[in-house]
Amino acid sequence: MNPVIILSDSTAYLPADLVAAYPIRVLPLYLNWDGKTYRDGIDIGAEEFYTRLSKSSTLPTTSQIPAGEIDAELK
Repeated sequence: MNPVIILSDSTAYLPADLVAAYPIRVLPLYLNWDGKTYRDGIDIGAEEFYTRLSKSSTLPTTSQIPAGEIDAELK
C-alpha cells in the first residue's frame, strides 16, 4: 500500500489514464432523483443523466459518500 493516496469523488471527472498512473481512488457521488438514489458513473452515466435532466420536471440533489464506503476504500 502506498503511504499516500488521493481520494476523490466522481464529480472531479479525472481522466482514466491519470487515475491508473497514480495512487488515486475515485468513489461515486450519490445522486438523489425522484425518490431513487444513483451512484454517479455506476447506476447512472453522464449521457443518461443529461437526457433525463432535459426532460425532467424535477432536479436531482447530491449526497456525500457514506463514511463506511470511504473507510472500506482506505483499508
